[in-house]
Amino acid sequence: MTKKTLHIGGECTKELTPAERDVLRYLTQNHWTVKQIMVKRECSHQAVYQIINNLKKKGALSRAYKSTLNKQGCGMQGNGHQIRCHAHQWDITILERSKSYNRRINTPDHIDGCSLFYYSNKIEVWGLKSFYGRDEQQAFRESIHYYERLFRRIESECKILLIKPKYNNIRMVKCHFAEVNNEMAHDIETTGEKLHVYAREDGKLWFIIDNSFNLHEAETQHRYTGKRDMSRVRKQLNDWREKNPPTLSELANNIQVIQEQLILLAKENRETAAGVKCIIELLKPTANQASNNNMTMPEYIG
Repeated sequence: MTKKTLHIGGECTKELTPAERDVLRYLTQNHWTVKQIMVKRECSHQAVYQIINNLKKKGALSRAYKSTLNKQGCGMQGNGHQIRCHAHQWDITILERSKSYNRRINTPDHIDGCSLFYYSNKIEVWGLKSFYGRDEQQAFRESIHYYERLFRRIESECKILLIKPKYNNIRMVKCHFAEVNNEMAHDIETTGEKLHVYAREDGKLWFIIDNSFNLHEAETQHRYTGKRDMSRVRKQLNDWREKNPPTLSELANNIQVIQEQLILLAKENRETAAGVKCIIELLKPTANQASNNNMTMPEYIG
């Protein structure tokens, strides 16, 4: 089996096998999923993941992916705990269209790396770009600026009208938010464990630890609450980082200690109340004292 040396972003990676070069191209240029790669190569999930792990170990996947993002103009902006906004999916109702648009119906297309699916009365847009920011608000704002320009370009190339004031015809179906370089993701990769959390209201996956491109991400994926969930997750994770609060088991132990102390205090209060009652009984006047108090005064004493 022949091997070649791959140069990415001016750096030379370790030698890659033909299978590794193919999978690397599918991931970073075609943006395929593991399932799509499995179908293309006619192999199992395990075989694809084994190749991906080899690419991670050789450093090829991480560099190639970041190089691809930089070429797209949406690359990394530092090595901190940034938020990556990605996996956008849009459902857009067409407001007006020309006759030439009919030729595009039911024909998949790509514009600026995004997948487009044309229908008679709407367009679906699947975005493949990533947008980074110091928080989910900034990352989301960057993505909106980009897709607004993209929709204008689609209007121009397809001879249709998509954007019009006071029309709510553009709906974001999906959007994921991920914290890059997350410590929990590093720990989980070390142990080889997986973390998937599903929403109780609809059973949909809303939180996952993901290391697909060696970015070590804590990612919120729910189609309706992804942005809000990331805000809440980051708040909790930052609290863990900065304040080192007690764990749930430590809290449970502390609560048990407080309960035992309250039981002891209640017992002491009952004993104190019994002692006070005895003192009150002792201070009550006797029968003789009560009769003396009731003696009548002599008549000569006014």
